[in-house]
Amino acid sequence: MISIIGAGIAGLGIGLKLLKDGRKDVQIFESHQYPGGCAGYFYNQDISFDVGATTLSGSADFFWREHNIFFKKTHMPIGITIHQDQKKVYFFADRKKWIEELDLKFPGHDHHSFWNNLYYLSDKAWAINQQRSLNPPRNLFDLYSFINRDLLKCASLIKNLFTPLSSLIPQSYKSDQNLMNLLDEILMISAQVKSNDVNQLIGAMSLTYPHDVHYVQGGIGEIARKMSQEFIGRGGIIHYRNKIEKIIKDNHNFTLHTASKTFSSQKVINTAPLWNQSDFFPQDLVWKKQEKKFSFAWSAITAYAIIKTNRPVSELYHQIHISTPPAWIKSHSIFLSFSDPDDTLRSSSFKQTLTISTHTMASAIPPKSSPDYKKFKLEIEKYFKDLIQKFISNDISFEMLLVGTPSTWQKFTSRRNGLVGGIPHQFKNHIFNYPGQKTHIKNYYRLGDTTFPGQGIVGVLTGVKNFKF
Repeated sequence: MISIIGAGIAGLGIGLKLLKDGRKDVQIFESHQYPGGCAGYFYNQDISFDVGATTLSGSADFFWREHNIFFKKTHMPIGITIHQDQKKVYFFADRKKWIEELDLKFPGHDHHSFWNNLYYLSDKAWAINQQRSLNPPRNLFDLYSFINRDLLKCASLIKNLFTPLSSLIPQSYKSDQNLMNLLDEILMISAQVKSNDVNQLIGAMSLTYPHDVHYVQGGIGEIARKMSQEFIGRGGIIHYRNKIEKIIKDNHNFTLHTASKTFSSQKVINTAPLWNQSDFFPQDLVWKKQEKKFSFAWSAITAYAIIKTNRPVSELYHQIHISTPPAWIKSHSIFLSFSDPDDTLRSSSFKQTLTISTHTMASAIPPKSSPDYKKFKLEIEKYFKDLIQKFISNDISFEMLLVGTPSTWQKFTSRRNGLVGGIPHQFKNHIFNYPGQKTHIKNYYRLGDTTFPGQGIVGVLTGVKNFKF
């Protein structure tokens, strides 16, 4: 029996891969009542809301085709609308239009040369990703295989993994604070770091991501629904509301403990984040060492709303830049995702929804037990409403708005301290340093957004594609 912990995109993805490869004995344990994890969903007033991830890149198409996962998606002509004080910047899907937009909104710079450098690096990296199964080398044999199999294809990009993005950014950009803020806040969406702490390759892929944004009918949660249906239809088993609390390894098998049951398994693939691993193996100091090594990570503040407006919002994805954010926002922006008002899979009553998210740290939020916690959530609610009415439309009113904090994320995703978004792609976290899928425990593997190549649906599914026992 192969046991998978977590019915998020990684868990469902590896479950489908194993079944396709001919395995019949695959089961998934999920602590929640719905699949998806950080790309999951919940219902309020019979309307589906995305929990976290709200955008999809077309670069994941390789997986959907291979596993017959069908859902309706629309390539957005404007990936993100960026708001800077009085300036509105449209990140067009069309590259030529985007550079023209930069020339118009930020004149006096050689945008063409800089962005063409980014496109060259990004396009080459994605092409290699589609052709090869790359994993970070962990020992001499892995390194030998990597050199013989992958290095020639990757040789021209290796230097970019060890060169900071800041060395590629033109000096004229560095003299324009608004332009640097634009780069930094776009990087925070997917790389989770700013331009002074990321390598050129990850930086290029992250900065060009808005060219390839898709809206999924039914929301991102629709993907998890389709994946879970396909997994069960092929004979896989999902144990919902069964949180694995402890794992014990003997000579040949693992015993997985929930609050009331035990399950035996020969192999385990755990998609819980790195920071949760010592919860499963409390006496194993290796996991505590790994947690310490990668201790820096973000949590999130999110809000979910049903909005009312005389005219539906047609540009669905927005990033509002904030010059002086409150202490509980640890970036300088918030991200807004509006649903398509005609998306009847999400709302049969044609109501438009809104998901709001921003970076934070659990330490910046009053504990749930604090008497200030409810007051703090009201402060967040007012702050978000004021920003949206200022930058999007003062015509918007809110039929409902729910606020989620790191403790909310911990409750519903079981991620310690509500840490979401994976391991930030800091410069020091290069390919040879990033956590891999094999562990020091025989027949115990890891997948998900805290293993190479990292966060996001595409990153997680690339990890699934690369997986080998």
